Amino acid sequence: MVQEYYYFIKDYVKLANPRKDYFILMSILTFLYKMFLLLIPVMASFIVKYATIGEFNKVYLCLFMLTLTYFFYHLFLFLNHKVYGKNMHYCYANLNTKILNQLITVDENFTKKVSKGKLLNSINSDVIDIGDMFDMVTEFFMTLIQVIAIFIILLFIISF
Repeated sequence: MVQEYYYFIKDYVKLANPRKDYFILMSILTFLYKMFLLLIPVMASFIVKYATIGEFNKVYLCLFMLTLTYFFYHLFLFLNHKVYGKNMHYCYANLNTKILNQLITVDENFTKKVSKGKLLNSINSDVIDIGDMFDMVTEFFMTLIQVIAIFIILLFIISF
């Protein structure tokens, strides 16, 4: 299964030719916003814990930390969407150029068998789907890391 993912990603990179800096930046931003997403329920649980035992100074501190956590979560998510948009634009232009260059070399019998409208619609939707794969790959890897982090957090909480 891992080998299938490897070949899929390899073929995607070969076809879409995404920029490495976008991939690295999206991976970092995805990692950061997912880690802050993990901190939100942890901070909320501390608020409930300290409110239950009556330590309201710690409740206010945790509320402040929760506010900061939400802020950074939304900041990194916003930045991730900005980089995603730039990458989509880059991949869309790159793939459209490749496809149009290939269409120039197609013989006229091909266009008799396939309608031009269906061809253009398929090209447009497929290019968007291929551009989306970049985000899906980073989300996949970061979700794996997130699951590992949840497992570590649970082990930490259970051991105490």
